[in-house]
Amino acid sequence: MARGHAARQPPRNSTRSGFAQARGKSNNPKIPAPRQKTIRRGNFARRKRARAFSFTSRAANFTGFDMRKIAAFIIAGALAASAFASVPAGAEDAPKRAFQGQWITSAEFANAEPVNVFHRQYDFESGKRVLEKSKALQNRHTLFRGEFFLDELPKDARLFFSADDYAKIYVNGKFAAQGPAPGYFFHYLYCEADVSKLLRRGKNVVAIHSYYQGLINRVWVSGDMRSGVICDLVCDGKTVLKTGESWKCAPHTGISSAGKAGYDTQFLENYDAGAPEAGFEQPGFDDSKWCAASLLKNPQYKLFPSPLPPLEFEEVAPAEIRRNGKGKIFIDFGAMYVGYFSMSAEGKKSDKIELRFGQELNPDGSVRHKLRANCDYREHFTLSGNGRDELRQFDYKSFRYAEIIQPESGTAEVDESSIKLIARHMPFRIAAKNRYENNARARKVWDLCVRTLRYGAQEQIQDCMEREKGYYLGDGCCSMLAWCLLNGDFAHRRRSAHKLHQRGARHVRKLLLHAGNRGVPADDVCPAPRLGGARRQQGVRPRTPRRFQKNSGFLQGKLRRRRRVSVKPRQVVRRGMAQPMARRIRRRHQRGRSLRDKTQCDQRM
Repeated sequence: MARGHAARQPPRNSTRSGFAQARGKSNNPKIPAPRQKTIRRGNFARRKRARAFSFTSRAANFTGFDMRKIAAFIIAGALAASAFASVPAGAEDAPKRAFQGQWITSAEFANAEPVNVFHRQYDFESGKRVLEKSKALQNRHTLFRGEFFLDELPKDARLFFSADDYAKIYVNGKFAAQGPAPGYFFHYLYCEADVSKLLRRGKNVVAIHSYYQGLINRVWVSGDMRSGVICDLVCDGKTVLKTGESWKCAPHTGISSAGKAGYDTQFLENYDAGAPEAGFEQPGFDDSKWCAASLLKNPQYKLFPSPLPPLEFEEVAPAEIRRNGKGKIFIDFGAMYVGYFSMSAEGKKSDKIELRFGQELNPDGSVRHKLRANCDYREHFTLSGNGRDELRQFDYKSFRYAEIIQPESGTAEVDESSIKLIARHMPFRIAAKNRYENNARARKVWDLCVRTLRYGAQEQIQDCMEREKGYYLGDGCCSMLAWCLLNGDFAHRRRSAHKLHQRGARHVRKLLLHAGNRGVPADDVCPAPRLGGARRQQGVRPRTPRRFQKNSGFLQGKLRRRRRVSVKPRQVVRRGMAQPMARRIRRRHQRGRSLRDKTQCDQRM
């Protein structure tokens, strides 16, 4: 900091305000403060306050920092970290399979015209147009079934599939896979699953539960009127099943909306076990009344193999189950998890069981189902009256506590031994070590951070599991760097860098150039802009825009507005110093100073 004179301190007067004491003799703010003596040694408390004020001034100066540089720093971190991965970021660009199957869908989506959902965040007219068009079809659960025969069991059986927005695959009544991770139609992902252990001789059935959400959010690229599935089953190198018009199709009427959660993030689910589609995944299910699947008209998908491993699932038993009064069952799973609630019950037809989920408890000990994240986790489970019914939820939630409220009739009976939580997360193997393992308090912080990363990574690094459930650049840098350090897995990092490349490499390149960031191999991930590419190859640096040049009036004005109080290391700063006085000190110290210390904009750009 620059040297200068400090103000002499007047004797402290407890009858006057701190503002008046800072000015010395008068409460009149127009009277300037007298000069004070610079303290060079002694009076440790005053120098400590001066250093604290200097720190806050620097922090305030950082908050006013150019957001372009902050964004460029985050992007540079994402690009630089991806360069250290063992596989290049663009390794997934080469498609490895040409599907023999066709994109199939329901009749309502077969001839639907795709909607362009891409628009600027604050372009309200375009946003309103997109929202109105997306409301036509929302929250659609569609079922598909395909059959094939095997004379002998194959040594290797691979299922290749993709779906828009999402799908769960069952083979002979058993869960096989789900996916894919969110993506754009011009670079969509397909998944691969080993189903060798699920096949049998004779008749085999593949059942698909596909979902189209139709909301405009960061969970999926939905609302674009694109929905469908594609699938190939390859046994010992031969395709034995592929999607086409021979497949059966029907809407799933057993799942209905229980309202929206978060920032229009997901539809909560009411599940009716008495719907005719219940048990559709079983080989003996009667699908004779289903219609034939429709081929998707002019599919525009470009399919690429998913760079991510499949999700892992674990069954979590309740840590505590107790009955709170008549017809109420309280469940505590011991910690926060991300996944699905599962249970079984018996009762009369149309008996409705209310389910509440939460992350906290109310003062009376009940589950706080109205989360702080704008989510009201309250759903219903309707019984069929045909014996034991199993709850089948499609979308996941983040919760620790659950509460089951049985109907007042008392005819429904819950099987407490069947209550469990099916948690989901990406494969997570800790490779790092906690150097403070012997410290109990530090170990608690470590465990909390590890659990947050373990269950906070689904098909992508997400900001949270309930409100947005979406991907943000900040989470892709901070959380993902911690992810890479903990388990040494760079798959998420490579995919994030590739998605950043898709979203507009030219704009990222300009941002890096304008911010003056050097040493980042941006050309390794983001190609250079077309304009000026030849000149750059000849060694000529691109011209810096006028507004970012050192002597531009625009930049000088911004710097003048951003300057903060510059406090000398040994200057006395008293409590109660008012903002006008601070501005006066700021102007005095800044007067006559050159601009070379205030900007890092490089003329060499």
